[in-house]
Amino acid sequence: REAEFFIDALEGRGFHLGAVVLNKVLPRYLLDRGATAAARSLAKDIAALGKFQIIGEGQETLPLVAFNLADEHPYDEFDIAFQLSAERGWMIPAYTMPPNAQDVKMMRALVKLNLARSLVDTLDDDIAQAIETLEAKGPVSESERKRVHTNVTH
Repeated sequence: REAEFFIDALEGRGFHLGAVVLNKVLPRYLLDRGATAAARSLAKDIAALGKFQIIGEGQETLPLVAFNLADEHPYDEFDIAFQLSAERGWMIPAYTMPPNAQDVKMMRALVKLNLARSLVDTLDDDIAQAIETLEAKGPVSESERKRVHTNVTH
């Protein structure tokens, strides 16, 4: 109910003080809603590539998309992360799970508040391009992997 009041104020249906309160209270709420919508859109786009399964699809989550390769390929999630970083400048990390599930790999795209729909489309296109590159050239070589810095101080 409170959110509806603030949305009314944002759309000009509330009183002027509501806009002042809105600037201090609501921006995070509205931006989170926008980021969540962008994450859902990105998840749908990634799934439509036909190569990935979306982790937690349809569940309420943080504004992020967790996904992994649905089938066996000569490349893996780390190769895709490398291609996205090296060729397109995206930081979409790949991970392995903790002990007893360490063979499970996944990727995570955190959708920040400023990720516009056009960037969602660009990321989806860049993931598709990374897949095409890996299918043409094969997995990332060990020498390429050694050039990747995984520490934030680099």
